Amino acid sequence: MQLAPSGTQATNRTRTYIGAAVALIIVVAIIVVIAITFKPGHAASQAASSSTPANPDQPLLLTLNDFPDGYVEGSAGTSAELAKAQRTEVWYTYEPKACTPVLDARADRTDHTTRVGFAAQEPNANTAYTQYLVRNDYNPQQMRDAILYPQCLTRTIDAHRDGFYTIRTTELPTPSSPSGTETLIVKSIVDIANSPADTTDHRENVNGYAWLPTGLLVSLNAEADGRGNSVDINQFNDLLAKATEKASR
Repeated sequence: MQLAPSGTQATNRTRTYIGAAVALIIVVAIIVVIAITFKPGHAASQAASSSTPANPDQPLLLTLNDFPDGYVEGSAGTSAELAKAQRTEVWYTYEPKACTPVLDARADRTDHTTRVGFAAQEPNANTAYTQYLVRNDYNPQQMRDAILYPQCLTRTIDAHRDGFYTIRTTELPTPSSPSGTETLIVKSIVDIANSPADTTDHRENVNGYAWLPTGLLVSLNAEADGRGNSVDINQFNDLLAKATEKASR
């Protein structure tokens, strides 16, 4: 796993993004950092250039119209990119060590999933969302066992020059779900000591998973960067409900 720097340009912001579909890496041991480039209109214009979606689940994703005014569309990672990011790095120090096999098993499973995704970031760039529709992922019990693995609810990573990470994970209450749908929501608080100057030292991730009777997994991640910023849980729950309803059509 590599920790990527973040930067800002006038029309192109590259965000150091923890989690995006892989938040359970955060909750079971490791920080996953995925650079997502937000270019106004870029992702939308790419989608419009093809009359036939590459993935048949693509029309079931959220769109920018589902978010509050001002959000900017971005791009989401592939299964292969996420799996690569999930794998542990031999030169980092993870505690407790018992969580490392859980991480690597998760990466192996991710590598065999198929997914389509959508990303959106709020105007002030403090909070970003990524949604995925995933097939062939963990079932609800497997996901719960990985994300809420008792020894991994509090984890540390000594990434040396990239900082010392402490990750604390809790389960959040889940709103009512449609019949036949099972839902799980978790929150991870990440504090980073000795972080590089170009990265934040505090992040909050909320991750929701909804398993539909069709076998499709709806995954929604929200990340708030910086101290004093937090994920609006009411907005998150509303977006997860929208995503679940749309994917159920």
